[in-house]
Amino acid sequence: MYEIVTCIKKSAAVCAAILRENKPIAVDFEGVKLGRHGELCLVQVGLATGKVIIFDVVSIGAGAFTRGGLKSVLEGDVCKLIFDCRADADALFHLHGVKLSSALDLQILFCIKRDREEGRRDRYVKGLSFAIDHCLELPAAQRAASRHLKMLGRQMFQDNSEIWKVRPLKDVLIQYAAADVLHLHTMFRAWSKDIPEIYMQTTFRVERSISNQPQPQGNQMALKDF
Repeated sequence: MYEIVTCIKKSAAVCAAILRENKPIAVDFEGVKLGRHGELCLVQVGLATGKVIIFDVVSIGAGAFTRGGLKSVLEGDVCKLIFDCRADADALFHLHGVKLSSALDLQILFCIKRDREEGRRDRYVKGLSFAIDHCLELPAAQRAASRHLKMLGRQMFQDNSEIWKVRPLKDVLIQYAAADVLHLHTMFRAWSKDIPEIYMQTTFRVERSISNQPQPQGNQMALKDF
């Protein structure tokens, strides 16, 4: 179940409710060449109830982060569950003046979990799809449907990187965006004993991402940076 927010008034109301509840949320972002030199088009927020709220930054406009309340949520004390914060933190800071705070990067948590299980340190980080397949006992049909959806979405924006800016947004892309936050709460609950350490690791990752150091690209994104 998802809801798309397209105006400042609704965005401000939803963000105010998130701040009042002060419960962990899952977050992800979509855009054109996401990073300091690209454009941020969507902010996805997954609630613990399973509902996904998609903030359409293109439709809301420049005030999405200030008057629309997203800056207060992303910089506030509400715990943000995220999987690989690097490009997202870079885009938020350099494009919108938002410094991601109180974030917990589940990619780091997953890597530490695997290293402990296997008794060795892997040099590479793993993607969200790998983590879901490795850790969550989803029915085979659901796994297959999820892989098919991700394949369709990737094909669309690889063929046309500007497609995230086109309105109305295609339903496949909406579902693709929503899927990225659907399972983060489950991972959070399953791996929660390592959380204090991961908060510090995530903060370090955010700081490094928004620094003036060049962002890793391509295969370099898979090398561990913590």
